[in-house]
Amino acid sequence: MSVARALVTVVALSGAVLLARLGAGAGAAAAPPAKTGAALSPSFAALGARPTLASTVNAGVFYYTWYAPIVHPGHWWQGYANNPKLGEYSSADPAIAELHNGILDMGDGPTKNILLIEWWGSDTPAGKWLEEGWLLAPSSQKLQFAVVYDVAVRMWEKFGTVPERGFDLANDTVRFTIIEDIVDAVDRFAKLPNYLHIGGEPVIYIYLAREMRGLVREVMPAVRRHTEARTGKVPYIIGDELQWSALGNPPAFMERAVAYDAVTCFSCYDKRVAAQAAGSAERYAGMLAEHLYPAVLEMVTQATTDRARPLAFVPSVFPQFDDHAIRVGNPRLHLVEYEKQFSRMLERAATFATPLWPESWGMVAVYSFNEWHEGTTIEETAAGTVTNTGHAQYGTSLLSSLQAYHASRR
Repeated sequence: MSVARALVTVVALSGAVLLARLGAGAGAAAAPPAKTGAALSPSFAALGARPTLASTVNAGVFYYTWYAPIVHPGHWWQGYANNPKLGEYSSADPAIAELHNGILDMGDGPTKNILLIEWWGSDTPAGKWLEEGWLLAPSSQKLQFAVVYDVAVRMWEKFGTVPERGFDLANDTVRFTIIEDIVDAVDRFAKLPNYLHIGGEPVIYIYLAREMRGLVREVMPAVRRHTEARTGKVPYIIGDELQWSALGNPPAFMERAVAYDAVTCFSCYDKRVAAQAAGSAERYAGMLAEHLYPAVLEMVTQATTDRARPLAFVPSVFPQFDDHAIRVGNPRLHLVEYEKQFSRMLERAATFATPLWPESWGMVAVYSFNEWHEGTTIEETAAGTVTNTGHAQYGTSLLSSLQAYHASRR
């Protein structure tokens, strides 16, 4: 048996045990948070495989330009868990972007914040507000950014397809829409001096890539070919392919993962795992660090992408989760000691980042600066308590955790 095959076998066996426990429901005992970062697991030790970890880990911070104080499509009307200090602001206002940028700009230190900005087409409100708002703020030129292509919202708005049903890449219209959108994104933004490039290639992050059904290994090369032919640039694609189910079927996960340059999970939130975490966001992060992230490292360590390069891993972290303002049924996850706990979570997640080849640095994705609907924000809140949960507002505590992360690396 090859080393790679043996790794997948070990991960599958351990994953099956964990998933069986999670399927037992909220009454089962939850795994304790891991005390160390990317320590070698028994399967690494037995097979002599060692992950190459990033020497420097930047923070990729998810940023949303879909807000406006109007009913539709301004997004505030959908509801939100915490109360933003700036109120229901407009993403189309460059002055708001100036305020946000002043908070997120870490200066000339060894690590930085890179904005991962939600986008699903230039003909959408979020796309227009990105260009009319954030990009027009003078300070935006100081911050690197990359587009997060939201294939889920795009498919829903164009075809009425919900993510749970998946997006069939065998459908010509679906496939061509994805290709055309990515070509458009690279054509519009990659020419900007502050657009994120890896090894000279403009980065495109595909949100919910795992919901694209079939033909992934045929469509991603087509995306690169068409983009290069029309823009002269080949995109570096980060695929949101990872979820907890990868533990149960590593070969299926890896079959798709190698189509990308790097893999990640947007938030890695799963309501079965959240139920085991018993309301604690830090406990949930510990389960990621003990179970899912080490398994992913084992898989990507032996993987080579379809482009004959090392497959990279971008771990993610979120401070809290509370989406009860927009949907029901998902267990909430909160913190008590905001700054102290989130600092530990961020530091631990960063230990799993691998280099984004051919660079030596990696990235930990922070979900999010301002996704207010799911309660994952680090943007400053107003004083008081959260109306629908009774939890205290976190103020500037979570921003302080992110700032401390960068300060510790100076």
